[in-house]
Amino acid sequence: MPLEAGSGPACPRCGAPRPARRRQALAAAALSAFAGAAAAVSEVTVFGRIDASLVKRSGREPGLDQGSSSRWGFRGRDARGRGLRAIFELEGGFDSDTGQGEPLFRRESWVGLEGDRGRLRLGRSRSPSQSVAAAFDPHHTDGIGSFGPAALLLGHADLTRIDRALWLETVPWHGWTASAAHGGAADRRITSVQLRGRTGGLDAALAWARVGAGGNELLSLGVAHDLGGWRPMAQYHVGDNGGRPRRSALVGATVAFGRDELRVAYS
Repeated sequence: MPLEAGSGPACPRCGAPRPARRRQALAAAALSAFAGAAAAVSEVTVFGRIDASLVKRSGREPGLDQGSSSRWGFRGRDARGRGLRAIFELEGGFDSDTGQGEPLFRRESWVGLEGDRGRLRLGRSRSPSQSVAAAFDPHHTDGIGSFGPAALLLGHADLTRIDRALWLETVPWHGWTASAAHGGAADRRITSVQLRGRTGGLDAALAWARVGAGGNELLSLGVAHDLGGWRPMAQYHVGDNGGRPRRSALVGATVAFGRDELRVAYS
């Protein structure tokens, strides 16, 4: 906001405009406070994606839709000393064809601490089981080519992301990482753990989850291999939902063509 030196009341002796010192002082204080707040965060990234597509589905008329979910958000980190960093992420989704969407930051909303041995996070985020489903799906469980995270996770939609949860995640150790999360509503607690190993071009993960008190459990396995310009992958899930045994599977691949990529999957 520009400040004019002659915006104050006239001097009673010479009649000349008096500098707006009080307003300048307040502006300087506000700028100083803003600069202090900005300097408190070492790194902030603004990210997002807008997807609008003309889609024709069987039995429906062609129309404007989203090929994959549109989203926007912020993530950042701040060095706190002794090798610790404060971290956070906020991410929300919206419909590109209407501008409307889900509640603010419904996709990711968490804060935590990160060090040389791992991370501790609190809030809402993708479960370790959902991470397996996304990592070994060419479409990352998003878009018209995907079976969808809830379907892959045997109908457990609340296992996609966990509310009011605590996350513990290790840093890579000889190519292996581990993560665990526990949270959810008081009457429907969710626990999910994952072990993942990456060595050479091979990538494999194993996850287990329990949803609620009814004994609903889910075991997930994913495997992929990078072979130059293409990456075949597969995942398999087995468990229960509402006392009924269920299973799901996916096989697929990504094939690179320069800067473009072909994604194919069968679920």
